[in-house]
Amino acid sequence: MAITVVFLFPGSINIAGRGRNLLGIGVDYFAGGAGAPDYGSLQNISVALFVLAIVVLFQRFGKGLVKNSAILSFAALFVTSGLETIGNTSGITIAGFDREANERETSGAILADILFLITDPRDIEKAKEAMLG
Repeated sequence: MAITVVFLFPGSINIAGRGRNLLGIGVDYFAGGAGAPDYGSLQNISVALFVLAIVVLFQRFGKGLVKNSAILSFAALFVTSGLETIGNTSGITIAGFDREANERETSGAILADILFLITDPRDIEKAKEAMLG
């Protein structure tokens, strides 16, 4: 039976597996971010529940652009994060090296920012421990 399900829906099984792996990360972000001093506070949970309710309402009852606004808001978040990373990288190189950041430094900073967003903080700690011995 399980082989038939995998054969009929291979993409669905793959997506479900990836979603299961990301569930712990989502719970950490829902509670305020792994290692945050106010992890699991009422304020963090309230904000997360409010955002979740808005997204579910838009997806369930919205039409056209309103329905896609949840996806568009994530795209805007990534663009904003990228611009912030560019500004931070430029500010660091100006303050530390008295020059503008070059293209390689800026693209590396954006890539590192993206990798940080999609990586479980616990995996980062494990990698640090493995590298340091």
